[in-house]
Amino acid sequence: MAIYIKNIFFRDADLYITEIGHSKLSETKTVGPWAREQFILHLVTEGYCDFSGFRACSGQAFLISKGLSHSFTTSRNYEHYWIGFDGSKVPFLFDIFSLSMNQHQLFYVENADFVKSLFLSAIQAFTSTNTDSYDSIAPSILLAALPLLKIKEKSETYKSVNYVEKVQRFIELNYMYPIKMENIAKEIHISSKYMYKLFLAHFGISPQRYLLKTRMEKAKKKLIESNFSVKEIAFSVGYTSVPSFSKVFSNYYGTSPSFFRKIVLGK
Repeated sequence: MAIYIKNIFFRDADLYITEIGHSKLSETKTVGPWAREQFILHLVTEGYCDFSGFRACSGQAFLISKGLSHSFTTSRNYEHYWIGFDGSKVPFLFDIFSLSMNQHQLFYVENADFVKSLFLSAIQAFTSTNTDSYDSIAPSILLAALPLLKIKEKSETYKSVNYVEKVQRFIELNYMYPIKMENIAKEIHISSKYMYKLFLAHFGISPQRYLLKTRMEKAKKKLIESNFSVKEIAFSVGYTSVPSFSKVFSNYYGTSPSFFRKIVLGK
């Protein structure tokens, strides 16, 4: 569900809101490339969003600058709030908070729950019948939120994404072997704790869960598309015994490998 309230102009043109919204998506979505005629501040509250070379994860925010081309692609189960704004005082505000007028930016948010409450209050104000509340909420939401945004360097974002991609690649190439998470972390020269944190932030699941997901998807495909025995498939996806493989498969898909093949293929 999304709420869009556009072209809300205030008596004080020094700072005014052009739109405010909330969106919760179950599937991925791509927007752009395009350029906006105002500044747009987004708060990510679930999932992640790739935009213009950055990845904004839950609890982070990103600013789309006025007049600059941008695009973004969301993850599944993605939720965010946004507010569009403009006015003659925007350069002054950006100068106070060391923000750039001429580039998109990614931020840490010191208190994401509080910033979310600001957006919720703004949406409530804008959807109420009391139009006097508009004038007070317009500057206050920005003035309250901007001090809580801490710039996240683009190079740091690229670095963290690169680590995650290395973990993914390692798992994809080695899922058929016994894998320990500490060995993956050692391979890419980071700590297991940091690897877990990055993977959870980017995908919402742990590296261990991603390994399980990979093995189960490979096993399901082999059950459907090959004539390999269940034992052969178990060994080919990293399990050393049929009982252990069958137990994990049953827990993951709700049925045993043999019964799954029987239902799907009728044999």
